[in-house]
Amino acid sequence: MLQDHYHLEIACGGREGIEKIMYFGQKLDLILLDLVMPEVDGFDVLHEMKHLKLINKIPVIIISNDNSSETLHRGYVEGAMEFLERGIQKTVLLRRIQNILEIQKYYLLQHQRSQQTQEQDALVLINILSSLVEFRSSESGPHMFHLIGLTKFFLNALLEYTDRYVISRTDCNLIAIASSLHDIGKLSVPDAVLKKPEKLTCSEFEIMKQHALEGAEMLAHMPLFPQDRMICFAYKIARWHHERWDGRGYPDGLAGDAVPIAVQVVSLADAYDALRSERVYKPSFSHEKSVAMILNGECGIFNPVLFRLLREYSENLNSFFKEMLSLLSQASSSIRDLLELPDRFLEK
Repeated sequence: MLQDHYHLEIACGGREGIEKIMYFGQKLDLILLDLVMPEVDGFDVLHEMKHLKLINKIPVIIISNDNSSETLHRGYVEGAMEFLERGIQKTVLLRRIQNILEIQKYYLLQHQRSQQTQEQDALVLINILSSLVEFRSSESGPHMFHLIGLTKFFLNALLEYTDRYVISRTDCNLIAIASSLHDIGKLSVPDAVLKKPEKLTCSEFEIMKQHALEGAEMLAHMPLFPQDRMICFAYKIARWHHERWDGRGYPDGLAGDAVPIAVQVVSLADAYDALRSERVYKPSFSHEKSVAMILNGECGIFNPVLFRLLREYSENLNSFFKEMLSLLSQASSSIRDLLELPDRFLEK
């Protein structure tokens, strides 16, 4: 009934259906779902879609002859948008599908408009805050912009490399923007510690370490926290960007995936840029030396997946970093350009 009107992917059971949903993700526009299937039934599929955070992004129509109030209630609670009985006429089926796709299209358009407004407001905020931090420390201003580009690059690469982590393309932009606020807590660090060219003493390092908690505290007191996703990402990044995979980071000593993957990616981008950039306490290092130092554990222990990612995309990363510096050297460049660069770059 549908093959002449839509491109179809067929699954012969719930388990295969979940595999295809995981593979195609939001490339799917609509799912027609049976309830009675061996091993993995329709409700299991809906539950897995919730776990993958796809239930609100891909509309689901349940097709079943069981229209009991209990089944209808459970289906709607689990996230189905529509119930259709078997034997439905082709004309009615096509009209129902068309209506749902139009509703979903309108919802996505409204969401994108809201997201664009949110991102635009965030970009203005980032420009202001970057100027403040740069005023305090000459090394931090450019680093904030480098981190936006590198974070977006690593996130794109991660989604291309593995399906282990579920991060939406929209969230990639929000995480990249939020990464630039990772060191906002340094605004509270005394100049004598923040700008000291020599190695910090143990007591001075303890003062410096407080910037993670101070930054998180600043963001937690913003009016839109915790409703605003970008600020929530920024809070997690500010607090945990010095945590490490082996639990030897600070301030909370989190280990493994207890550190959100978004924060792990920002930490990797932070370490790479710190090595590639000149600092008051060190010269800039080459790409090869920087990657080797990270892989050798000289910057802390990272997620093995991110280590493999760094090896796999090392050549692309070097080229991207050069293009990013060239872009930022142009007076007309914007954060929007910086966010779009990784998208274009990985398409090459």
